[in-house]
Amino acid sequence: MLLLVIMAYKKDKRSSVVQSTKKVELGGEKITIKKGALHGQLRTPADYKFSMAELKRLNKNMIGAKFKFKGKEFTMTPLLKKRITLGMNLMKK
Repeated sequence: MLLLVIMAYKKDKRSSVVQSTKKVELGGEKITIKKGALHGQLRTPADYKFSMAELKRLNKNMIGAKFKFKGKEFTMTPLLKKRITLGMNLMKK
């Protein structure tokens, strides 16, 4: 039982990174997003600039499909797909 309690409090490597929130306007509606969330999920540096072509290529993957990006393998999740779509919509402005 003690082992389970210790494992429950083990921190994730990414949990030490504090993500700030930011309010953006999209389609006349103000929404709150986590700044740098897509960079963190795709394990890219914060100063990396995504191109529209890259995001379109990534967005074509179905949920549950495995894909490679910058030499690393990922699985498309519903949250990742939403973040990619949001990034594309914000780039259009």
